[in-house]
Amino acid sequence: MDDVKDLRELRTSVRAFTMYGKPEVCTLRPYDEYRCIFVHVPRTAGFALAKSLFGNAGGSHIPVATYRDIFDADEFESYLKFAVVRNPWDRLVSAYRYIMDGGGQVEHDLEMQAKIRPYEDFGHFVRSWLVPSALKDGIHFLPQHTFISLDDGVVPLDYVARYETLPDDFRYIAQRLGIQAPLQHLNASNRTAYKDYYDAETIDIVADLYSKDLELLGYDFENSQFRH
Repeated sequence: MDDVKDLRELRTSVRAFTMYGKPEVCTLRPYDEYRCIFVHVPRTAGFALAKSLFGNAGGSHIPVATYRDIFDADEFESYLKFAVVRNPWDRLVSAYRYIMDGGGQVEHDLEMQAKIRPYEDFGHFVRSWLVPSALKDGIHFLPQHTFISLDDGVVPLDYVARYETLPDDFRYIAQRLGIQAPLQHLNASNRTAYKDYYDAETIDIVADLYSKDLELLGYDFENSQFRH
């Protein structure tokens, strides 16, 4: 009985958290208010979506497996669970440019910038740094399946939006939640179209590294419409 009480108190505490003591920055409180769970995959316009819907960053980059522990079984089952995914080649360029530009100017992003800045360009970065063990160093480079699937590979989401069709998907999600708000455009990386960054070798390297995302999400190199 004490274990159940402790778990309930822990869940309540986590769901009430605010990053840096500022609820306008990051908090899970809107998830209970709107009975939803937004799984924010990095570099998929998730911050813009959360800010547009909730006025803050929501739970930031918490994977769905952790949300299953934060919320009890009935809540996890009944809340609308959704995420945004993105073509892995496009997302990688976005992550690279975001970090090279300083990211959010927080410690983790600046440390990551220091690691990849010595590489002369994106191609050098992909060929020399982008190996499976290195992906764990930066949350922005982690495969998308690590955020949206459970340990058994199941994706327990009710709706998977696409970055490539985000305006339409955002309208659907906002309607489901009963929220009337325009989609903001925030945290855009400074770059040209993602295809300009690749050659045949780097296309294949990314395909191998993110093969599980490609299989799960159905992307190939060509099927992503570029937008900032």
